[in-house]
Amino acid sequence: MKCVNCNEPLPGGSKFCKNCGAPVLAEYGAPDDGPAPGVPGAGKRVFVLALAGMVALLIAGVAAFMMMRVSAPVPAVAPPPPVPMTDPASITQTPTPGVFFKVTGIMFDATVAIRSEAGPGGAEVGKLHPGAGCIIFLGETKTVKGEDWNKLLYNGVTGWVPAHNLAQDDTLRCVDELKRGGGSGGK
Repeated sequence: MKCVNCNEPLPGGSKFCKNCGAPVLAEYGAPDDGPAPGVPGAGKRVFVLALAGMVALLIAGVAAFMMMRVSAPVPAVAPPPPVPMTDPASITQTPTPGVFFKVTGIMFDATVAIRSEAGPGGAEVGKLHPGAGCIIFLGETKTVKGEDWNKLLYNGVTGWVPAHNLAQDDTLRCVDELKRGGGSGGK
């Protein structure tokens, strides 16, 4: 670097020219070589540049690793075998005699008729209300006009009820109720 006033060469880190005494003005275009050796802060610029380089290398390494992971082939896995479709209407469940049922699938203000014969043509001999439970299945099932009917005992009434209005009830609770003398037809 040279003095802008007298063009005399200046040692690095000089603040004034030794020849003419003019201040060294780096802001006017004179290159600044940084602090002179042995001056505090001389290695700071080198440290910052080295740190920036290491961070850049780390980011590049992580990016390269991620690209390798993304482009790696995925091992082939055989698809699961197809599940055979079954028509729900073809599924028939034959309950075991003595199984307990409860009423399902009706509105709170509706009833299910207990009929003297399987099918809608049988005479009504009783009614099942929503929530009725501990209904005893007597072991007979009939299909009338495509509808399954189960023969049941409820509150001393024996008759036929559409199977779609029944679901299996809690056997232990119903047995306890029968033992206490509640008979068929508890809640």
